[in-house]
Amino acid sequence: PGVDRSGDVFKHANMAGSAEKGGVLIVAGDDHAAKSSTLPHQSDLNLRDMNVPVLVPGTVAEVLEYGIIALEMSRFTGLYVAIKVTSYTIDTAASVDLAHLERLKSPEL
Repeated sequence: PGVDRSGDVFKHANMAGSAEKGGVLIVAGDDHAAKSSTLPHQSDLNLRDMNVPVLVPGTVAEVLEYGIIALEMSRFTGLYVAIKVTSYTIDTAASVDLAHLERLKSPEL
């Protein structure tokens, strides 16, 4: 478990906010089956307690898309934003069409 160990840092950093032209993406790697961890865990509740919005991609393509969206959310709001990944979306391989990512635009400030 790493998110719970980093909780104090994430909470204080999130309250301070990100830089005016920057953004922060937290990638929380959850190991529900304790495949490579000593204990099974999930980050959702810890991140919620830190006031960090969480996006949960279900495919490899969504990991890329949600990562971009999360960074734009962070830049727009000043909050830290997380994506939660599991072995189903990270310990895998896939062909992904990246052409649609061009349509993701930064929000107007």
